[in-house]
Parts: sequence; C-alpha cells; structure tokens
Amino acid sequence: MQLKRSRNYTLSLASLGLFVAMAPLACGSDDDDDPSGGGGKATAGSGGKSSTSGSGGKTSAGSSGDQGGSGDQGGEPGNGGGGGDDGLGGAGGAPAKARVRVIHASPNAPNVDIYTADATTAAASDVAYGDATDFVEVDAGPIAFDLRAAGDEADDEPAFTTDEVELEPGADYSFVAAGDFANAADPDTGFRVLALEHDFEAASADHAMARIVHATTAWAEVDLDVVATTDVDLPGVVRFASESNVELPADAAIDLSFANSEGTLSKLTLPELTEGEELTVIATGNPGFPFRAPANGFALLVVDQDGNVEWVKEQPWLHLVHASDISTVDIYNSAEPAAAAKLLDNLAADAMGALQLPASNAGLTLKAVADDAATGAATGLASGATSTLEVGEHYLSYIAADTIQVIHEQFDLEQPTEVLLRGVHAAIGIAETVDFGAAVSGSLTSALIDDVNPEDSSAEAGVAMDPGNVILGATATGTLTPLLAEKALSGDAAPVAGERSFVLLVGAGELWLVNTSVAGWSLR
Repeated sequence: MQLKRSRNYTLSLASLGLFVAMAPLACGSDDDDDPSGGGGKATAGSGGKSSTSGSGGKTSAGSSGDQGGSGDQGGEPGNGGGGGDDGLGGAGGAPAKARVRVIHASPNAPNVDIYTADATTAAASDVAYGDATDFVEVDAGPIAFDLRAAGDEADDEPAFTTDEVELEPGADYSFVAAGDFANAADPDTGFRVLALEHDFEAASADHAMARIVHATTAWAEVDLDVVATTDVDLPGVVRFASESNVELPADAAIDLSFANSEGTLSKLTLPELTEGEELTVIATGNPGFPFRAPANGFALLVVDQDGNVEWVKEQPWLHLVHASDISTVDIYNSAEPAAAAKLLDNLAADAMGALQLPASNAGLTLKAVADDAATGAATGLASGATSTLEVGEHYLSYIAADTIQVIHEQFDLEQPTEVLLRGVHAAIGIAETVDFGAAVSGSLTSALIDDVNPEDSSAEAGVAMDPGNVILGATATGTLTPLLAEKALSGDAAPVAGERSFVLLVGAGELWLVNTSVAGWSLR
C-alpha cells in the first residue's frame, strides 16, 4: 500500500517555548553527550592532569551530576595553571525523551492550530481532517495541548484543551483528535483527543502490524472482520477504543467488513500492504454519506510511522427503490448468481433497500428475481447495468417495470440553507418529457426543473428552493397544467434546510422523494 504524504505538518521545535513550559530542558554539556542521559565524560569540572603545561581542567558546566568536579577533586596545579575549576555540579544529564504526533480524525472539526497548553506559538498550524503531523521529540513527563481554530490568535480561548498525559521515556505517541466537535460535551460521542502509546510488536513474515482505532461516533460497538478468515477477527470494539498488534496479510488486498447485531455496516477493501510496516488504522467519518467533503462519509484513515497517510473508502453504496408492479424481489449481480452472493433480500414494492457493490470501472449488471428463488440463476424479473461505480460514492437505483436504472448521487453539498432537488423520470408508462416544480391549485407556478426524459434525471448538483411546506408537481414539458402527479409536503414531511432529495415520477403518476441528506437515505 503506497501511502502518501499529507500536507507537510511538522510540530515545530521552534515553538518549544511550548515544551519548556511543560518539562524544562536541562543544561547540556560541552563535550561528548552520553545518549543515555547518564552524564557526560568526567572532563566536565574534573580538573586537569598534573602536567608541566598547567592547562588545568575544562571549565564546562558539568552535565554529569554525580561526576561533576568539586574543587578539591581537581588535578594538582601545573607550573603555570590552577587546578580544575570548582565543579558546577552538573544538571543531572540530558532529560529522557518521548516522541509525539497529532492525527486529525474528527470529521466535523475545523482545521486547527495546535499549541502545547499555555504556549503562545503554535506547534502546528492549519491541520485539516485526515492530516498527520510528523513526530517530534519532547521531554518525557506531563504534556497537554490546546486546540484553536486555524488562524485564531494565540491569546484566544482554546476550542479544546486535552487532559494532561504522562509521556513515558523512549515511547512514541499518536494524539488522535476524534469525535463530534459540534457536540463536544456529549460524554458518549463528543470530541476528544485519544493519547495512544505505540506498542508495536514485530510482524510475522508476509504481514504488516496495525493498531485499529474505532473513532466512528455513529456506532457504539462494532465487530471488524477480515473476510477471508474463518472467525470474526476483532469482536466488540467499543467506540473510541483501540486494538494493538493486529496482524494483516501483506501479500494481497484485504476485504474488511464492519458489523454489529443489526448486520453488516460497511465493507471496504484495504490495498496490499508492505511487509513489516507499522500502521495506525482509524475508522472514522459519517456512515451513510458519501466520502466527499463536507459529508465526510465513513472511511479508514491509515497512517504509517513516517506520517504518510491514505484514505481507504467504502465500497460503493446503491440505494434501490422498488417502483415496479412486479413481486417482492431478491437482487443479485448477474455474474454471481450463487445464493451466498445475494446482494439484497426481499425488497417489496414501494420500498427502498441499500446494498454495497465492489467498485468497477465497467459497471455491473443487476438482476432481480422472485424472493422465493433459490439462486440468482432463476428467471429475471428485471435487470439493468450500472454506470462506473466508485469507492466512497452513493448511487440511486430504481426498478421500473422490468428495468433497473442507476444514477450517481452528485448533489452540491455546500448549500446548508437551501433545499436541493433532482427530478427523475421513472414512470415507464409516461412517454413525454416532464417538468417539475411547486404547484398551486392543480397547476405548476413555474418549472423548477425542466425537460427530463424518460429513464433520465436532471442536473447533478440539484436545483435550489426554499425550505417549508410545499406541493410538488410534474407536468409535460412546456406546460403548467394538467399535473401528471403531485405530492403535498407539510409538517414533519416538509423539506428542511440542507435537504437534498431526488423527486421520482413513478408508475402511472406518483411522486416519491428520496432524501439523501440523512444517513442511509429515506423514502417518502
């Protein structure tokens, strides 16, 4: 797996006005430092040799503590020189060190500037979701961080201050920003920074070693399974917990699934890993939404020991609406008709189900068979080809008569105050192109969406309208009346700010709405 550098974020040593406040640096020695911190050589304040040159002892501030000269320990004076200086006693040797880095894995937290607590200079600036800083060496001992929105002044109140963590000498730590920033005080899902001490063991041959972190707020507890193995590999991982030293095969791509008592929650494919590498794998994001920002759908954030990062996105999601008069159906990939390969079970008319498919540039052919069929080899009741299927993306699909159609969801995600609509002509029995819009007294007031052909949909980004009570209608293109279909939306059913919905003209003349702005989508 070729991980990539995120933007180059280095925790700044220059800002260690920062770390000094947390754990003061001791004075170092002039000459050779002992890397163990056990003191410098005895030349520091140990006095000169009894030589005729009378050079005397060195005068450096002894770094060795116990070995510092003490005046009467100096060498006898030479002919022209005094004995060694009274030793300065040393400062106890260089302090023990640890290494720290920060990984931003909170999908709704802003870009942040990172300070050590009470420091006035940022250690790292403008760290975005999905970024990891480099490791920096700091004094072992207590440390805490202040997080401010990127660009805020150093004397502004921090958006978040971590608990103090005691760093162990010689250890590496990843501080992982996780949780719901908008509801930071929520004890179950709120924003927090996880202090993870690295404890990687050596991986077996042909394996990589991973620490798996469950940072997905939507799931209280999940099972993680490597699909090719017999048993569930990591059962019952609770929210914000992690599992160390999980060995993963390094010789092929790895199919993973996340599940709970309700069934499979997500499927992903981890690219081939490098043998022996040590990875922090963070499950994060918002399940039920596309990966693209600002929706930030569920994904794995993979970070190696060098700070290289890679997103592993979900397999594509298909949301399938049964808008046909055929019976309850099971759905298969026509190339995989075995019963065990069934994609969706018992989809009834007027209902919607969700399934995941492998990514495919060429697309796949879907097949609907009767729900009592033993396998997908049974007579097909409906079929149709998908478009290209991309990881991290969601697609609307619908059954109309004996066809299955697929539309890529590509709404504009940056319109939080508007309602966005896309028209879909899914009514096989209506041959005309159609317009969609708000209706009053049996007539469109104007065409909000126009000229949608059968088995087609309107512009990808969606068309904006105001939230609130509305009657939506559809007419033949270029006319305001008569209505081919209408749907009144009021009260709890009224469109709300930020909603992004497909408006489907189905059957002999009905309008259905598929709301893509809620997790998992909804049909009304």
